Order: sequence, then C-alpha cells, then structure tokens
Amino acid sequence: MFESHQPRIAAYAKRGPDEFARVVTFVYATVQRSLDTVPGAMKDIDREGIESKFLWGFKRDAYQHVQDNKASIYNDAMELSCTADPDQAERELLAMFGAMPGLGLVKGGFVTQLAFGLGGCIDGHNVNRFKVLAGRKALPIYLRAWHYKRSRPAKRAEYLTAYQALLRRAGGCEALWDDWCIYLRSRFPAKYESADYVSRLHCEALGL
Repeated sequence: MFESHQPRIAAYAKRGPDEFARVVTFVYATVQRSLDTVPGAMKDIDREGIESKFLWGFKRDAYQHVQDNKASIYNDAMELSCTADPDQAERELLAMFGAMPGLGLVKGGFVTQLAFGLGGCIDGHNVNRFKVLAGRKALPIYLRAWHYKRSRPAKRAEYLTAYQALLRRAGGCEALWDDWCIYLRSRFPAKYESADYVSRLHCEALGL
C-alpha cells in the first residue's frame, strides 16, 4: 500500500509549487472529515478555490496562506528534504510544516509523510491504536497544534523529539501508513472495500 501509493504522491508533490500546494490542501481537506469524502471535497476545492464550502473556518485562511506562499514553501521543503540524515530531514520538515497555518505536528507529519516518505500522522485513530493517552485525561499537549505553535523554541524542540519518538513507537512512516489503512478498513468495512482501497483514496483525491 505505502509502496504503491506514497511514491506516486511524492513524485507529484515534487513537480513544483502548484502540485505541492495541492498536496497540502489535500491534508487540510482531511481535517475532521472521513477519508471517503475527501476526493469529492478536493474536486470542489479545485473548482471553487477559496470559495469552496469545504474550506471552512481556519482552513480558508490556511489555504490562502499556501496559495500566497507556495513557491517559498516548496523551495524550503525541497531544500530541507535534501538533508543527508533522514532523521534530521524529518525533524526539520516537521518543524517547518508544524508551524504553518492549519497544520501542527500531527497534520504537518502527514504532509511530510505524503511528500517525502518521512514522518507520519498520529491522528485520532492512531491515538486510540497506540494508546497515546495511556491513562491521561487529555492528549499530550504537543499533539495540539495551537499549543505547539505558541511554544518557545526550546519547548518546540522537546515536542519535536517527543513526536519523533512516538512515530518510532508506531513503527515508522511506512508501517504507520499501512497499519492505519488496515485499521480504518476494519473499523468501517461498509465504507472501505479493502485496506488497499483506503490507501488508494489518497491518490484518487489528488487525481493520480
């Protein structure tokens, strides 16, 4: 699944600023939406742009930010991805995307996963799967985008270390993708005919 679909998305994202911006937009479209509805949402966003009904609330401002800055976002991301040490490249990309409007470490990790095969998304499903709460009454604070962005540099560095450790506990980028697809299919068999179909929806949403 990861081997079949993520490289196609990564190749698309790396074509240029417009394609990269569209991958980021796909991530915005997944926020608080079931994956099976995202291809339709993306078609509406492609057609309507900033006026799309799927760009509600913070998503609208985040989308506009990406459109206004897509060249620099693309160039910076491509430069960071060339860092020789994959763990360091992952960390720097997480830091970059995590600070962007509409993202944070979780969804910034998703952009990193899609475009570069690094990072990963510890979403609500994965919080349950890996028992991230572990007796807590609330999520670890570093998973909350607003808190991460408001933190001082030293604290952000701590949160990046914690998030990367969580990704490793979850098996790393590829395992996290494949296991999430298997899990989602098992939870919602009426929506998803197979785990491969769950994975393929990421490509279909981007028209790939």
